[in-house]
Amino acid sequence: MNEATWSDYLLRFDDANIYQTWQYGAVCWGENQLSHLVLKKDGAVVAVTQLRVVTLPLCKKGIAYIRWGPLCRLRGEPWNQEVLHQMTSALRREYVDRRGLLLRMLPDIFRGDTLADCVRVNCEAMGLRLDPDVPSEHTIRLDLTM
Repeated sequence: MNEATWSDYLLRFDDANIYQTWQYGAVCWGENQLSHLVLKKDGAVVAVTQLRVVTLPLCKKGIAYIRWGPLCRLRGEPWNQEVLHQMTSALRREYVDRRGLLLRMLPDIFRGDTLADCVRVNCEAMGLRLDPDVPSEHTIRLDLTM
């Protein structure tokens, strides 16, 4: 994966955000900690996510952290719950099962969002759960198009 290709992928998603940009990850975490997962269906990109991967030396254990991802809402396309399910499954297989990492996701979903329950149910079905010990963040969305 390279920066130009990743930037092109982000342009395809309605839920793209600054935290998923190559530039943000490179500046905040360093390029050596970035990992990218691309989900394709019939050769077409349907979901992507950028992760920060931090491992402990010698023991190969660590954490794969996703901030405001994965990106599953293709621009101009209706919401597809199956894409989220397949992406979450791929993340678990790659980062938990294959690499032995703790997977921490902070999706771009907030209580009250129309998709919040869908995301929660999907994550629980994959064996992922909300950690009540982690304080929730407070974000206000404001429409500036007026």
